[in-house]
Amino acid sequence: MKKQTRLSFFSALLALAIASLLAACGNTTTPGSTTSASTPGNPTTSSENTTPTASSPVPLKVTGVDMAVNPPSIKGYKCGTSIKETYTATFHFPANNAGGQVQFDYTTTNGRSSQPASLTVQAGQTAASYAFSWSGQLPADNTAPGRGGVMVTSPNAYTSDLLAPLRPCIPAPSTAFKVTSIDLVASPSLVGHACGTSFTETYTATFHIAPGSAGGTIVFQYTTTNGRSSSANVSLPALTGDTTATYTFKWSGTLSADHTAPGIGIVMLTAPNQLISPPAAPTGLCS
Repeated sequence: MKKQTRLSFFSALLALAIASLLAACGNTTTPGSTTSASTPGNPTTSSENTTPTASSPVPLKVTGVDMAVNPPSIKGYKCGTSIKETYTATFHFPANNAGGQVQFDYTTTNGRSSQPASLTVQAGQTAASYAFSWSGQLPADNTAPGRGGVMVTSPNAYTSDLLAPLRPCIPAPSTAFKVTSIDLVASPSLVGHACGTSFTETYTATFHIAPGSAGGTIVFQYTTTNGRSSSANVSLPALTGDTTATYTFKWSGTLSADHTAPGIGIVMLTAPNQLISPPAAPTGLCS
């Protein structure tokens, strides 16, 4: 029994000695445990890959279509005028697309009729335009050029808005071009002017035109001698819708003591119809 006690005591002393020796060597780690520490100046690195990578191309898709027309308005055109109306469709695609073919139909008749077409899109291209047109005479009912647009069928389905030029065109004249009457006045008065002095008399002719006419050219002659002599033909233009046109002519010379000059003025119309104005003469007499 005493021998066993002495052995246990010896074992305890040996354990204490080993513990003291380990403490002296600076090893305080408990047997069976581990720790990790970063070396100063050498940070811990992550195993995650942080290198950026390019995104993969996306399939081609039509995301929108903008429509434009030229001319944008036909309000300044007469009905019956021949014009060409151009429609331009601008297709939009996502960025980084793979490119490819766009198949579509276009219309200038609000979809009542259409024509097939296509365009090629390069990889990464975000927009492309396609132009088509309508040509013809502007109808009085303003049904053409109609509303135009596109209907995409591939690579996806997409229908644009339909766009038409502003309207209406100018209606055709409802009345034939005709001068209905002529007014003629002479001025100034001769009162207060001495006979034998130089003088200028002005005659003003006002042509009245049938309302709603297409316009044209008024052709006439005039006289300041009561028809004893007359001018060469004069051409006076009138525009569509004009209801009057004015022309002035003059007499210049010496006021005669017998009061024969300046004489009576008259206008003789030959086109678009024949008509003679009332006579006009200066008022008063020279003295």
